[in-house]
Formats: sequence, C-alpha cells, structure tokens
Amino acid sequence: MGLRGICSLTAKHFSLRVGDLKSQSRQRRFVVARNVAMHLSRSLTEQSLEQIGAFYGGRDHTTVIHGCRRIEELLHTDATVRLAMETLQQQLAGRRAAAAT
Repeated sequence: MGLRGICSLTAKHFSLRVGDLKSQSRQRRFVVARNVAMHLSRSLTEQSLEQIGAFYGGRDHTTVIHGCRRIEELLHTDATVRLAMETLQQQLAGRRAAAAT
C-alpha cells in the first residue's frame, strides 16, 4: 500500500476528500485526519519524511515529524483517534494480505 492508498482510505474513513488532506487548511478535522494519514504513511511505507510531506500538500519534513508525534500523544488520550488508527491499520493490513496472494 502506497501513499495514495493510505491517503484515500484515511480520507474515506474521516468522510473527507483526498484534497482536504492535501490542503493548507488548519481546521482541526483536517489536521487530525492528515496527521493520522502521515503517521500511517511513515509506519507502513519506506517513503522518506520529505516524500511524505511533499505528498501531503508540500509540507516540510518537520511538519510530518510533528504530526506523527501529535498522533502518538492523541493515541493515549483520544479514543476517537485510537479507534480510527486501529480501524485503518486493520483495513490496510487486509489490503496488503489480499495483494500478497
């Protein structure tokens, strides 16, 4: 699963458009979804921080690091984010398994 697949699945999960995740908007619902997508992209692909940032709207690698750290914090305090991550990880694992067969 590449960046496009992760982005698409994350946007769908949060009822957003792919363009919303790549936009410059700082609305909380976009930022959280974008950070979840960047966190998944970092952990499930071999793309560099620079490549991930470029994909998600031309962001700097430090923005990707900050977003990933923020999601790590929210996993401990926000049940909605935790559930979203678990659901998306399961869906992505299922797609990887299906692609491998």
